[in-house]
Amino acid sequence: MYVTEVRSGKVTRVRLSDGARSTVAKGLKAPEGIARHPDGGLIVAEVGRKRLVRIEPATGRSTVLASNMRIGLPESEGLPPGYIPTGVAVGRSGTIYMSSDIESALYRFVPAP
Repeated sequence: MYVTEVRSGKVTRVRLSDGARSTVAKGLKAPEGIARHPDGGLIVAEVGRKRLVRIEPATGRSTVLASNMRIGLPESEGLPPGYIPTGVAVGRSGTIYMSSDIESALYRFVPAP
């Protein structure tokens, strides 16, 4: 299982058999939504940099898929921090879906033929 750690800027692999954890990628800025691509890659919403990235689990190498995304609702001064996670899903065909908390929208990224 793979999880994002928003505050520490990491993607972590958790082995379900014994709970052992290992870092897959670090240096991310507020990673939130994560999904596994059919080819094994990880698709992550990196909210702090307003982009969608692909991470190779074996190497931790990341590739920017889309940037300048309208994601990452800012905190309001004087109010407790809100938290509306940016979700990511990937279909069998490789189509990527990502929610936008700012626009209350759903983006769709269709792979090139």
